[in-house]
Amino acid sequence: MSKKALVIIDLQNDYFSEGKYPLWNTEQTLENIETAIELAKKDDALIVHVQHIADPAMGLAPFFNQGSEGAEIHPRIMQRRQKVS
Repeated sequence: MSKKALVIIDLQNDYFSEGKYPLWNTEQTLENIETAIELAKKDDALIVHVQHIADPAMGLAPFFNQGSEGAEIHPRIMQRRQKVS
């Protein structure tokens, strides 16, 4: 039997209004992803978060720097995370 998965890619603070690389329509996107997470949980789907971190060996990047708040997954998404056992 196959299992469904929701893959969430780079939903990081730097893409939001207070971040270093704000994108358009992020609040609506965030709401849509929150809805998708709730639906995935109801369907017992695996939820996978992909987090881009700039390579520190290459020097300081414009955004997504290791250890920065901007590189962190958005807090509203972190509140919904599942614990993997």
